[in-house]
Amino acid sequence: MADDETYAPLPDLDGGDRLRQAIEENLSSGKWVGGMRLPTERALSQDFDIARTRVRRVLEHFVRDGRISRTVGRGTFVARQPGDDAISDEDIEAVSPEELMEVRLLIEPQLADLLVRRASVADVAAIGELVDRGRRSISMVQFEEMDHQFHMALTLAAKNSYLTGIITRIQTVRQSRSWANVRRRGLTVDRQRVYQRQHEEILKALEARDADTLRAAIRTHLSDVRSNLGP
Repeated sequence: MADDETYAPLPDLDGGDRLRQAIEENLSSGKWVGGMRLPTERALSQDFDIARTRVRRVLEHFVRDGRISRTVGRGTFVARQPGDDAISDEDIEAVSPEELMEVRLLIEPQLADLLVRRASVADVAAIGELVDRGRRSISMVQFEEMDHQFHMALTLAAKNSYLTGIITRIQTVRQSRSWANVRRRGLTVDRQRVYQRQHEEILKALEARDADTLRAAIRTHLSDVRSNLGP
């Protein structure tokens, strides 16, 4: 996988060491910001081919350093540091699904022009791998995690740090505990299949470097997500 993926297993290292290095790179580079939820233990265990007990030991290393925090029933999050401009829990609670989707529809389709110009071959390959993982997902949880990584990979491939910061804040809201029921209410098996096909259309347009088709594909996907969230 490419470096621009949210986390990318690295070759020639033990799985636990690869996980530790991947987390370190994402924290140090700023790709993971304060308040962002990390992938689940199950997802990390599968992606790095290690036992969940080993995943926990790796995560505890970063907990002891104060760089991530873990809460039973909520998950693992990047710790907020002094001076962080991370979105607060109060702000998250105040954001409605309609407001969030309005912002996503305004911003994310406009990534198309940047993506066709700036996404490298490695970026496109990494996005393609995420689409393949979505196709192989055997649970809603796995697909949700892939969906988050897919949209972040698109954002990172556009290579605009300011836009990355904005969309990272959006993803932080989507991953919060209060939004879990909202997301899952809008994700059924049938809708998962639709979203997977839409991800494939987005990838196809990116591979063709067709900005207009890519913009339309992203907009169609997000419009369907908005309509399926319900009241």
